[in-house]
Amino acid sequence: MSASGDLPVILADTRTTTGTLRVFGGPYPAACIYVREEFLQQYPHTVQAIVTAMVRALRWIKAHRVEEIVALMPPEYYQGNKDLYTQAVRAMLESYSLDGRISPAGAANVAGVLATFDAAVRRATITIAETYEMRFVGAYWKAAR
Repeated sequence: MSASGDLPVILADTRTTTGTLRVFGGPYPAACIYVREEFLQQYPHTVQAIVTAMVRALRWIKAHRVEEIVALMPPEYYQGNKDLYTQAVRAMLESYSLDGRISPAGAANVAGVLATFDAAVRRATITIAETYEMRFVGAYWKAAR
């Protein structure tokens, strides 16, 4: 995005549902929380606290106006141009998860993209369902009822 209005040609915009469908053929979770299995097993309460904080943050974002979100961000994020930063946040909002969940189709799309440039992923036999964990998000929503 350019403050002067001179925008580059955008070939694909995966900040939107339409763009993501066009590029990946379905959902594509671009951000998540990474932990090793050992950490997850050893510190489940810590993992739950982190997941709870993330889902609450997503819910807060969805319930507030862009200007309210931007007002709480450190000024360094603006890089000297708060209006441009506000435009960027507005453009990204559609891409944020409503509930913190990653779908099986989204996880499969990520594996497919990784396989295009990572030979180890391409050669591996990967059971997609074993690559991500939704029980902590589920526990949040169960407790939130």
